Amino acid sequence: MGNNINNNINWFPGHMAKSIKKLKEITKFIDFFFEIVDARAPVSSRGDNFAKIIDFKPRIIVLNKSDLADEKITNNWLSYFKNLNIFAIKSSKNSSLNLKSQINNLINKLEIKKKFGKIRCAVIGVPNVGKSCFINRLLGNKKLKVENKAGVTRSLNWVSCGNLEICDTPGILAPKINSEFAKKISYLGLVKSEILNTEEIVLNLIADLSYNYKKSPEEFLKDFAISNGCISKGGEINLERASNLFLKNFQTGKLGKISLEAPN
Repeated sequence: MGNNINNNINWFPGHMAKSIKKLKEITKFIDFFFEIVDARAPVSSRGDNFAKIIDFKPRIIVLNKSDLADEKITNNWLSYFKNLNIFAIKSSKNSSLNLKSQINNLINKLEIKKKFGKIRCAVIGVPNVGKSCFINRLLGNKKLKVENKAGVTRSLNWVSCGNLEICDTPGILAPKINSEFAKKISYLGLVKSEILNTEEIVLNLIADLSYNYKKSPEEFLKDFAISNGCISKGGEINLERASNLFLKNFQTGKLGKISLEAPN
């Protein structure tokens, strides 16, 4: 499964520790949770910290960025969660029209009783998985700050949407992540890019995507750099620029609709 590189991730800034504490404090007032995961890797993109925090509270898993994943595999994930009696929906930038009706139907199935006049929910997930984007789709406009980078939301933000009071929470990772989980969330841009070695990540990604049938990942990346004009002024191949471009192309779907995980 790719090159033998160091896949450990240690990124747990102070705001994450504070966010966990705040989330624990408000959980008793929350009726249910939206747990946002990346549809391309629903297992690896789940936060290990959340299981203990949300405890026995009802939840709806949102397979976000489903427009970037293999549709058949995403549908298999929906069936997988259904068999586990877990409510799950898929969401993407193109799914705003029927999102509210889907969620209202699921809320009715959860049989949640209103407290304080409205249903209170919290949106949780790892950094950059699309929590704020998901809320903005529900609102029908852009009220929350959204950037395509990990670690933008740093505090708990409350917004109203119909009969819902929604709490947007900062992305939270476990203090230490290793093995396949770390590798895949690096591919998806769910960790701060400054702490990663992009070239190593891309070589691993190329290997995992089986682009190396005839060439090594290193050779493939060099060819990609040349064909995309990633050449420095001195005529040298700029592998750093090529790596950033390849990773961006993967994350934005320019390489096709690719899922990194499928249910067993």
